[in-house]
Amino acid sequence: RARMPAGLRPTSRPGWGGSGVAPVRREAFWNACASAYDALIAFEPYRQTLEQVARALPPVPPTPLALDAGAGTGNLALLLGRRGFNVVGIDSSPAMLALAERKRRRAGLGCVHFLRADLEGPLPFPDGAFDYVVSVHALHLLNNRAAALRELRRILKDGGTLAISDLVRPVCATRAIRDGVRREGWRRTAATCVRLAPLLPFLALLNGGLHRRERTQAELTEELASAGFEVESVAQAYAADSARLAVCRKAATAPDAPRHEARVAVWR
Repeated sequence: RARMPAGLRPTSRPGWGGSGVAPVRREAFWNACASAYDALIAFEPYRQTLEQVARALPPVPPTPLALDAGAGTGNLALLLGRRGFNVVGIDSSPAMLALAERKRRRAGLGCVHFLRADLEGPLPFPDGAFDYVVSVHALHLLNNRAAALRELRRILKDGGTLAISDLVRPVCATRAIRDGVRREGWRRTAATCVRLAPLLPFLALLNGGLHRRERTQAELTEELASAGFEVESVAQAYAADSARLAVCRKAATAPDAPRHEARVAVWR
């Protein structure tokens, strides 16, 4: 197996308010939907969203290290890996991670690594471990977004970049199809709809139960600023007006901010 980046070591910390471990129902849902979710890569708006997030990152340092928070089946992590990033992708679903790892091996990307970790609790990384943190359509699913954002800020280096595409309202299939026809034509859109047919029950469950309340762009901006990020831009993402892409920077840590000790090790 490829080695994990040096300087990181998984550690256990107490959760915040008892939400540090994913509920069994939520994990079971994502495990059952893993294959259907992976079919999203056939959906042009989804692929363009990944591209938007990747392009939002500033020029890479000599050995850039990025965290994909809520990596799912690894599509964004693998895209960044192909572009020269070292990437750690985390997700709470073993089935999602198994698919991601299979794709990583097929691609031969030793610079990409996947790890089971839950955004609903403290993350097993030292302070300032990552140059970049990216996330696509994960934040809106969390019960405690404020705590999750503070944790992402903790593991980001001073001056590091957070690029996050998140849903602000449930995905409307009709709007998405209309947007696809406008951008790709009806033939390609119809073919994509056939490929994505297994996703329809998934989207119904997602929109009906897992999706939290709708948010305005101003509310998303306020969430990020309240977590300590300097918000550089918030714009419409590609996902049929259902998502926003926010690019933020972490300012220098306040002198009195609590810090976690880092222990240098190599993961195998």
